[in-house]
Amino acid sequence: MVQSKFFIDKQFEQESWAYLKESEIFYNDCMKLIAEVKQREFQKMGMDTVCLINGEVKTVDVKAMAGVLPTFSQELKNITSGNIGWLLNDELKTDYYLFVYHLIEGGTGNYSRDKALLTRENIKYTKAILIEKEKILEIIKESIGLNKEELRELTQSIETEFKETGETKFQYKDNHLIPYKKGQETCYFVVSKYIKEQPINCIVRRDALEENALKVFEIKE
Repeated sequence: MVQSKFFIDKQFEQESWAYLKESEIFYNDCMKLIAEVKQREFQKMGMDTVCLINGEVKTVDVKAMAGVLPTFSQELKNITSGNIGWLLNDELKTDYYLFVYHLIEGGTGNYSRDKALLTRENIKYTKAILIEKEKILEIIKESIGLNKEELRELTQSIETEFKETGETKFQYKDNHLIPYKKGQETCYFVVSKYIKEQPINCIVRRDALEENALKVFEIKE
């Protein structure tokens, strides 16, 4: 049965944020937390926090996961609702993303299980990548040669292929959308068909994000 994991996701976000906002990640020479945005209407606009970054006031959207994977997913579209994903949505006010990887004490190595188990007290390691939104789009363009508008068009092609063939993993190579073959591509595309929202994500390698980041933080407890 396809289910939305809303409540687990919400608890995870709360516990992760409770840890992060007290950590050195938000209090250093590069970034200082000014305000936590609690109003839902502003959170929907891609504003989790307002920070002072290198002397300028910027909005930062926090995206966290339970595990240290070699990639991070960038949402392009929600098939179920038809809504455009946060990476391509020009109406969002996000200046930077903070991509966060947590490891917990006694972790199972299973992302979903560890997400449900995570608390602010059992986090043993955190890596956080602070990167400008436009830098992510530059990484993708350098990898496959498509700008934001062309990515939107590609997303429609991915949705069509998914609905017609059931294929869920793709890569864009030589100006063609083809089934994904595991390799060292900087980015590829995945439809998460078992999630209620059925998002189309661009999977970007973590090392590319780190190379283009303004700052990479690591905390070992």
